[in-house]
Amino acid sequence: MITASLTPIHNNCLPLAYSAFYTSRGWIGILASSRGIRKLILPRESRLLALSMLGDLSNAMHDTDCFKQLEQTLHAYFNGEIVIFDQKIDLEGYTAFMQKVWEVTREIGYGKTASYQEIAAKAGSPRAFRATGQALKRNPVPIIIPCHRIIASSGQVGGFNGGIALKQDLLQMEQAGLLKVKPTSSRARHI
Repeated sequence: MITASLTPIHNNCLPLAYSAFYTSRGWIGILASSRGIRKLILPRESRLLALSMLGDLSNAMHDTDCFKQLEQTLHAYFNGEIVIFDQKIDLEGYTAFMQKVWEVTREIGYGKTASYQEIAAKAGSPRAFRATGQALKRNPVPIIIPCHRIIASSGQVGGFNGGIALKQDLLQMEQAGLLKVKPTSSRARHI
């Protein structure tokens, strides 16, 4: 199992840094402030597309070095390894409700799922499952905040900004990753 460090992502003079790198699933774009990751773009066909989806980068510095650990962790994740993403994230500018939904969602473990209704209840608004879905739709750092692990109460996969096929693929990949883990004793190991 790989756990990423909680060390700051970016400590340079400029307030923002960005990068893009290729994974087995496609190009990932990342934008970070000195407070943490601000945006993660799900795999795309080209580097240019991943970078363009980060938004206006005119005040940001291109910096591949500050993202090396996250890049390694994402490579491991997309290769089916069990990974815990505990990087600092910067959610400035989002509502308190959205931040609470994302905080609760971040607690859903690798290979596990929860329903929109369960997330709404844990976020303190049990009837706000539709608003919860909208908050997850606007998740700026998918994978790190694992919105792909949230499904409908009926068991249906539900929506995902990366598309239903990617969501299903990620859920199946995580399930397969859990099957690879061999218990160290007669008891099952909890991750």
